[in-house]
Amino acid sequence: MPGSLWTRLGADERGVSTLFTALSLSAILGFVALGLHAAGGLAARQDLQQTADLAAEAGARALRSRMAAEPLALALARDNLGVADATITVERPPRSGSRAGDPMAIAVEIAQPRDVLLGGLVGVAGTEVRARAVGAVIDVAPACLLALDPARGSVTETGSGRLLPDGCEVLAAGPLVPAARLPLANPYVVPAASVTACVPGTLTVSASLRIRSGAVPPPACGGVRVVAGGRLRVEGLVWQLAGPLRVEAGGRLETDGATLFTGPHPVLFAPGAEVALQPPAHGSLAGVALMGVSTGLGTTSRLLAGSGQHLTGAILLPAQTVELAGNGASCTQLVARRVEVSGVTRLRHACAGVGVRTIRDQRVALVE
Repeated sequence: MPGSLWTRLGADERGVSTLFTALSLSAILGFVALGLHAAGGLAARQDLQQTADLAAEAGARALRSRMAAEPLALALARDNLGVADATITVERPPRSGSRAGDPMAIAVEIAQPRDVLLGGLVGVAGTEVRARAVGAVIDVAPACLLALDPARGSVTETGSGRLLPDGCEVLAAGPLVPAARLPLANPYVVPAASVTACVPGTLTVSASLRIRSGAVPPPACGGVRVVAGGRLRVEGLVWQLAGPLRVEAGGRLETDGATLFTGPHPVLFAPGAEVALQPPAHGSLAGVALMGVSTGLGTTSRLLAGSGQHLTGAILLPAQTVELAGNGASCTQLVARRVEVSGVTRLRHACAGVGVRTIRDQRVALVE
């Protein structure tokens, strides 16, 4: 009966399901291994990316502080990883990417080998997880307004006041600008105090008065008052005042290549006044139209001449609160303790040839 035996054996399907199960289990294990590897790889890459970001940002902060950035970024990355098999590369400047060649940028790249779970069983080789971050120091410039008060809210709009910076930045304490960095943004130096010998009374200008070299009146203890119908013109010098400067409605103040030094005293440009300031373009006070001192908090100057106000150049009143309403100049910088805007005021920075210095802030950002 041999034929019947072979026939019976060929028809016997016992064990086939076991074979299929073994083959299916191998495929299932492979898919499970790849799935676990993909999920674990994503988590591992997120960890590496976080470390690279922290290291690159720390390196950029060191660059801004003029410190050695590469050792700091490398040490931070190593300490944060806590593993010995990762390769950390720090480049300054970066050799590739959008900041390639930028000396104020630093790149951190981390590579870490990673075995596949059950990889030997299912024949899947290990992989490498990589992360890269680039931190950079970014210039925020030019600024047309710098408020030095370390408290937030040092620039305010009251009533119908609106501040309209045009082609320039406003720097004040806030989330992006720590208060400690505000003085670093100021390129100007003003005196700490001022004591001026003076004569009693107030210099009242009710007609035309021209002040230039060789024709400078003695400082008046009561300051200068330009009344309606008065016109005061100051040319080509630094004019030091011993008291407040007031331009009333209907009065006019003009400067041409001159700096008004008001010391600790306030300035008032009243609504209805006409003011046109033009600073010197050269010399140690290039670009400075009006300057106070850096001490004596509590003084308030009111520049409220509205459409009659053309403040060209730098207005440096770092210890004062400045109330501002209106401005028709194409190049204006204002440095004050606090600023209150009570009218529609546009600050522009078309400053070619004016002589002003650049007010800037340097911020740190992850750019890649």
